[in-house]
Amino acid sequence: MIDLVKGQSINLSKSVDSNGLKNLRASIGWDANKFTTSGKFDLDISIFALEDTVDAVEKQEHQYTLVDVSDFCFYNTKKYTGSNTCCNGALTYSGDNRSGEGDGDDEFIDIDLSKLRPGVTNLSVVVSVSDPEGLGHNFGMIPNSFVTLTNKLTNETVCTYNLSEEFSVETAVQVASIYLYNGEWKLKAFGLGYVAGLDAFIAEYNYKG
Repeated sequence: MIDLVKGQSINLSKSVDSNGLKNLRASIGWDANKFTTSGKFDLDISIFALEDTVDAVEKQEHQYTLVDVSDFCFYNTKKYTGSNTCCNGALTYSGDNRSGEGDGDDEFIDIDLSKLRPGVTNLSVVVSVSDPEGLGHNFGMIPNSFVTLTNKLTNETVCTYNLSEEFSVETAVQVASIYLYNGEWKLKAFGLGYVAGLDAFIAEYNYKG
């Protein structure tokens, strides 16, 4: 298991499963609110399945785009797709845990890489604080929050990212991207914190819907 730090990269295709990487689980866990009276803490995990919409021959930088709302897996996915599964069946949301109570993972998204459309080459993993303006919560107030990536074939933990140690006033974090490069799936830990909600990421990923 690897404890990720900002900027770190992993070749998932080589280090996770030599027989062919297919099924992963991205999950979050946090401790329930025991020290304040401002309500229970609620974190949400989301994945944006993105297409590269820039011609690499003409431009050096890639532009990753959310082409369709059904490629956005989050707590309200069922409202848009009719089920907790989206992105051509590649992403499945576990359901919304609003308290963090209980041990281990509190929410997760299952990833089936084999079901991604050919155009989708980047999965951006984001964790956000629910209703930060209304409740006044941020990551600095939420104890023991972490993100875990698991190989579902073996149930082995691939890596973790500790959110509690690195972020204070932020209300959303782009934790990492799982991306396809030269036929191999890789992961890069970004650890980019924002004082913003999910709308900021939707705008950043150029969604036109």
